Amino acid sequence: MLKIEDNISEFSVEYLKVGVISDSQLTPCAWKKNTIYERNLIDSLQTFKSNECNMIIFAGDICNKASDIAYQRYVNCFKYVFGEDMPIVQSIMGNHDYLGFASKKFYRKLFRDNLNQEPFTHLVINGYHFIGVSPCSANMYDAYRPVEDWLERNINIALADNNDRPIFITTHNAPKDTVYGSDKWGDVYLGEILKKYKQVVNFCGHSHYSILDERSYYFDKYSVLSTQSVSYLEMECGKQNGTIPPMAFDCPMGYIIDFDNDKIFAKRYDLKRNIELKADTRWQIYPQNERIINKENKPKLNVKDVRYTLINDLTQIKFMKTDDSDFIHSYKLVINDNVEQYYFSDFYRGIDCTQHQEITLYDLERGWYDIKIFAVNSYGQVSDYFVAIDNVPIIKKAKYRMIQTPEKLWHRF
Repeated sequence: MLKIEDNISEFSVEYLKVGVISDSQLTPCAWKKNTIYERNLIDSLQTFKSNECNMIIFAGDICNKASDIAYQRYVNCFKYVFGEDMPIVQSIMGNHDYLGFASKKFYRKLFRDNLNQEPFTHLVINGYHFIGVSPCSANMYDAYRPVEDWLERNINIALADNNDRPIFITTHNAPKDTVYGSDKWGDVYLGEILKKYKQVVNFCGHSHYSILDERSYYFDKYSVLSTQSVSYLEMECGKQNGTIPPMAFDCPMGYIIDFDNDKIFAKRYDLKRNIELKADTRWQIYPQNERIINKENKPKLNVKDVRYTLINDLTQIKFMKTDDSDFIHSYKLVINDNVEQYYFSDFYRGIDCTQHQEITLYDLERGWYDIKIFAVNSYGQVSDYFVAIDNVPIIKKAKYRMIQTPEKLWHRF
């Protein structure tokens, strides 16, 4: 087990409001200036500032590769936005913050030296306990087993103080098989610790999956909220338009946690545009209220004006979405009645969702195709109805190219 000193810090603020983000993955390359991910982080911090957040939680993967340069980029973004009027900041490490060939102790020292805080922290603000728990290594699936003793000890300190209030625990990984994306990217042991405590509200990063999908809030024996990222969005395999869909770098999102008298709400924000999203389904995380979701409900396909266009020899299907469309996670295309393809809808872009859905067709040979379009929701339910478009030409077979950011050579660093 990892030896960690207990260090509890207490603060008092007039009205507690907390911004929660993760995964800036800032470059360690000195020659890269004013990168998209830096701008996304700055936009996120400016949104928190304009909404008067007096605490910010960052759930790991500060760096793309751990270095003084990457950490200083992070620090400078905060200084640029807040100057001397800095909010309370609780940051933890992620698996990327351990990347390289040095020892684990070296990477924790980099974190401490640049951020002037420990990788494991316990803050008490207005009587609420916030426990920040870095992973113990770059292991993406089992990095929390060594910290069990420290985490349980600190949870019990919070319970002894007030066992009626939620205890906010920030980890980089989600507990496996909880929130959207945790089936693939979750930590296999973390849930064994947290499931003992119904008061736990766990903020977690790592997966980059969209928080606009209702599966990003898990409520059972305890609560988990995934944070998406402020760098690029990524989701599950199996769609023709990639695990990193188009414009994934242009929608940094996170939460503003609003302590509203006797209730606590998680508000989902487009942090680049400073807009709350899905306010009509705002998540109440305290008192815990069970959400009733009928997973058998099939989505409605409300579209019109279906057509195709050719752009640089790529075939694109376009159609208008009507105002009463249900939440549509993706589209199922049945091609010539014998081939099925799935494409993400543009739901993940939030406010930038357009009235016209555009689907560029990939992995089809040159020829003519009759296509039926179905809607699919988060739970895999397919609409009963479809729209059809016939005689769609494919000029040449195309492959989807995933782009984390347009900046050259970014994927290498």
